Amino acid sequence: MNQFGAITRLVQQGNVISGTYSDAKQPALTGTLQGTFDGKTLRATLNWKSGADNSYGSLLLTFTAQGNLEGTWTDAAGVSGPWGMERPSTGAR
Repeated sequence: MNQFGAITRLVQQGNVISGTYSDAKQPALTGTLQGTFDGKTLRATLNWKSGADNSYGSLLLTFTAQGNLEGTWTDAAGVSGPWGMERPSTGAR
């Protein structure tokens, strides 16, 4: 889950990751990510759709001592913001 409650599903094969994300608070928002994770740093490209809008950007996250991923997203226009992910408290993976 990210800091806004959106759910991200990641699949890792070796150091390659791919995934999807969606947000129950914004049902029109869906996105995908593809990149690499070396055990410490996740680097990915993002593509998302929200209604009629489509965009893309990048994601750079670092694995923390608490077991979370934290960092920033940046869109094609250079706008960026925080992005953090943690496992849901239910223990789901």
